[in-house]
Amino acid sequence: MDHLIETNELTKNYRGKAAVDKVSLHVKKGEIYGLIGKNGAGKTTCMKMLAGLVRPDGGEIIKHPGKNGALKTGCLIENPGLYYDMTAYENLKCKCLLEGRYSKDYADSLLEFVDLENVGKKKAGQFSLGMKQRLGIAMALAGDPEFLILDEPINGLDPQGILQMRNLFTKLRDEKKVTIMISSHILSELDKVADTVGIINNGQLIKEVDEASLRLGACIEIITADAEKAAEALRKAFDNEIKIEDGRTIQVFGAETDDEIIAINKCVAESAGLIGSKRTGSDLESVYIEIVDENGGQTDDRVN
Repeated sequence: MDHLIETNELTKNYRGKAAVDKVSLHVKKGEIYGLIGKNGAGKTTCMKMLAGLVRPDGGEIIKHPGKNGALKTGCLIENPGLYYDMTAYENLKCKCLLEGRYSKDYADSLLEFVDLENVGKKKAGQFSLGMKQRLGIAMALAGDPEFLILDEPINGLDPQGILQMRNLFTKLRDEKKVTIMISSHILSELDKVADTVGIINNGQLIKEVDEASLRLGACIEIITADAEKAAEALRKAFDNEIKIEDGRTIQVFGAETDDEIIAINKCVAESAGLIGSKRTGSDLESVYIEIVDENGGQTDDRVN
C-alpha cells in the first residue's frame, strides 16, 4: 500500500488521561482522508501531532519521503491565523516570505486558486467566514505542501461556502496532487469527498473505512412483480451484487449515481414490472453510528 503518512500507536496524555490512545492511522498518497468523531474524541489532538504542533507522549509518526526528501506539511487547525487589518495579499505575502517562497506571481496564483484574486484592498477583518477559511487554506498552501491538514474547515459556512470548499478540496487533490486530512462534523459533506474515513471515539481509532467498502453498503431496494425474473435480468445487464429478499423484493448493492439507479429501475420495469424503488443503506452517517454503537460509544448531537 502506497501510504504517505502513518502513525503507530500514537498517544497523547493530558492530566493523566489519554486524549489520543494508541492510534494507528494509514493515509494513502493522493487521497482525501476524513477524520470523524464526537467532540473531545481526539481528532484535533491527532492533527496537531501530525502537524508538529504537539509532541506525542508515545508511539510514532511515520512520514514517507516526499518529492524532495522530507515530507512538506501544511495545516489549518481551529482558526486561520490572519492579520485582520491587512489584505488577503498582504497576509499571504507574510506567509510566503516565512516559507522562503515569495514572488508576486506565486502569491497571486495561490489567491486565484482559492477564488480570492478579486478582493482587492478589502481587509481580512471584513471577510465572510468562508473567505477567511479560503485565505487560511491559501496560507497553508504556501511552500507547496504535499500533505495538508484541515480541522473543521466547513463549520459555520453557508451552503454556498460549503460548496466552494468542497470544490476546493477536490481541486487540491486532483490538480495539485495534495494529500488531505479533513475533520468535520458535517458527515453528509465529508461523504461526498473522502476516499477513506477514520472513526475515532474516546481517543481510540475504532475503524478505517475506505470508499469502496462504504459504497458497497449502499443499496437500492426494489419492489417488483417477480423478484426472480428481475434479478435474472439485472445480473445479465449489471455487475452489481444482487440479493433476493422475497418474491417481490430485491436489493441491488453498489449503485452510486443517479444514472445507475435510473438504468437499474428501467431494467426491472422492462423485465418484471417495477412497483417501487428506494435508496437505502450506508451513507457515512449510518456507518459512523453503527460502528460507534458496536463499540459501546455514544454519538454526539453535532454529528450530522
